[in-house]
Amino acid sequence: MQIPSLWKPLETISSSNYPLRREIEDLLNRFYLPESSVNIGSNGPAINVAEKNDKIEVTAELPGVEMKDINVSIDRNYLIISGEKKKVSEKQENDFQVYERSFGSFYRSVNLPFTPKEDLIDANLTKGVLTVVVQKPKELVSTTKQIKVKSAD
Repeated sequence: MQIPSLWKPLETISSSNYPLRREIEDLLNRFYLPESSVNIGSNGPAINVAEKNDKIEVTAELPGVEMKDINVSIDRNYLIISGEKKKVSEKQENDFQVYERSFGSFYRSVNLPFTPKEDLIDANLTKGVLTVVVQKPKELVSTTKQIKVKSAD
């Protein structure tokens, strides 16, 4: 006798249910993120992390965010990027003016494999892309050494 399962295998779920799921997710997003808010991403800005021999480079997409609204900090071995995006739009037609203000906060953290030294971190914002370079401690920088192969003959 086979015990019935509460979970259906993925291949048995009808593809006709996906549009309904998408519609429900969109409704929930509109509830939690009203149209007047600024959405930088559901969990924060998109980031890339690249490890090189002597450094770790983190880039974050922050279009429209001003430098004064960005915070970069270190908490033990976590690199934290946070801030707030503020947007003001103005429409002026014939006899009326419309100002719309919206805002949204963001937060991302990256777990580094070491605790960085504060003076070895550099952050730059260029054209909406934040680049944070964290230098690795000298003892973690790998150095490749050639080993001479000897013949046993």
